[in-house]
Amino acid sequence: MLSLGIIKKLVPSLLPLLAVKSLLSATFPFATIIISSGIIGRLAQSTKASEIISYALIGVIIIFVLSVALSFVRKSVQIRSDDCYRRYEGMTGEKTLSIDYPQLENPKISDLRRRMREDRNWGAGIMSIYLVFENVLESAFTLIISIIVVFPLLSAFAGKAEAIYAVLFFVFMFALIVVYMLISRSATKKEHRIMDNTTISGRLFNFYISDGIDYKAGKDIRMYKAQKLITNKGQKIADLFAKNFFAKVSHSSGFALGIGSAISTLIQGGSYLFIALGAAAGSISIGATVRYAGSIFRFSSALSELCTSISYLSISAVRTKSAIVYFAIPDVLYHGSLTTEKRADNDYAIEFHNVSFKYPGSSIYALKNLSLNLNVGERIAVVGMNGSGKTTMIKLLYRLYDPTEGQITLNGIDIRKYNYDEYIGIFSVVFQDFRLFSFPLGQNVAASMDVNQIRARECLLKAGFGKRLDDMQKGLDTCLYREFEDDGIEISGGEAQKIALARALYKNAPFVILDEPTAALDPIAEYEIYTKINDIVGEKPLYTFLTACLPAGFVMISPFFTKAS
Repeated sequence: MLSLGIIKKLVPSLLPLLAVKSLLSATFPFATIIISSGIIGRLAQSTKASEIISYALIGVIIIFVLSVALSFVRKSVQIRSDDCYRRYEGMTGEKTLSIDYPQLENPKISDLRRRMREDRNWGAGIMSIYLVFENVLESAFTLIISIIVVFPLLSAFAGKAEAIYAVLFFVFMFALIVVYMLISRSATKKEHRIMDNTTISGRLFNFYISDGIDYKAGKDIRMYKAQKLITNKGQKIADLFAKNFFAKVSHSSGFALGIGSAISTLIQGGSYLFIALGAAAGSISIGATVRYAGSIFRFSSALSELCTSISYLSISAVRTKSAIVYFAIPDVLYHGSLTTEKRADNDYAIEFHNVSFKYPGSSIYALKNLSLNLNVGERIAVVGMNGSGKTTMIKLLYRLYDPTEGQITLNGIDIRKYNYDEYIGIFSVVFQDFRLFSFPLGQNVAASMDVNQIRARECLLKAGFGKRLDDMQKGLDTCLYREFEDDGIEISGGEAQKIALARALYKNAPFVILDEPTAALDPIAEYEIYTKINDIVGEKPLYTFLTACLPAGFVMISPFFTKAS
């Protein structure tokens, strides 16, 4: 199973220890049963007290050793399972951080990530596999041990008329197990189909309970009194999700579990009848009766547990499919191998050659036949209406996407042929929809755990954040926002934009690209940025992308538009 393969890869010793724990857990009850039946048998035979005491002491020692060993293994399993959980979270995070950007924006991938959240909420996701697998192993070991213990009982029927009843019992038991397995398999397939048909309702439900409502949306909700709108919409979504998913899945799983309980009861009743037949054959002592009764009870319980666990294992396998698929998402961008030339003079030339681009799933071109030269030493402002393709151009330049048609070259070579990490290293970009993190200010600027304090402070001063920085008691160690730190600070949109600009300066890349760099700044701060722009970026080529507010009939030479309506 692929899920077990991932667990083995994360913590190789977990599954073997799980098998040892399951074997000890299965053995422990039988040790108690066998020792108890031995004491009762010796009492019935009027054995000497000293022999009974000696037997009991040996039994106590055996049980004590098993108990200590089981406790030690349980502790070891718990430590490794916690470690496995942490590594799995890290593995998920690494995949999300490294996945190609077009995949990250793909609606199908978004639905897959939603499915992973739902699968985790229903049963711990991929980590539920080892929990259920443990139950399967323990039940299987219990069945094997119980059969070994009860096997001598079969000799009581050898050559006797009652043998036919033993055969009928085993046929009856096998038939019940097959019926339950078929019902369980059908329920699992049905749940899988139901899960596949709940994409829209599940997406809306997640928005209502988690994604769409947070403290950042609180102002608008209260200002426009949108509580009733959200509540009514959310209730309809919740009802739809409950009808399409919860009710159907619960009904399917509940029916299978109910059948399993009924079959377990029938097998247990038949087992006791089987013992009664053995006693009637006259070859079972009192002690043996206790041993067989206890073992058959464990057998029937383990059989029921095994059927249930296998059913849950199938369901867990379905619920881990989303994680397996997510980890297997392939790269869609070609990652070249050419080294980006390290030039002391930063003499780079970038050219768009008749570039056109459509976003995945769209039939409309975001850019069409764009040709443009970007050279070192330039200060260029690219101006266009909202939606004219300015941010799309940056995404293509930064290789978040590849062109649908045409090509982009760096010093005459297609940028797709360069090593991706080296290529993006020549750019510092402040996106229009940039994000800061709930980490210390210095780490936000450096985008790293290691922060050059002097350099980070200089970049913040250049970006106009100096006054606010001086007011922070912890300086660069001040945490932004409050997701992780109670004493984190909330910053305004303009302050966040200055920090994002400082982050671009800190990278010290040859090209500086600003997408709407002053959209959230007040007029005074905007004026300061533009008047000091040369001092801020130094000798680096600068490309600024701005939204135009043009009068009717105004004509402007631009790669994005020629005339405003």
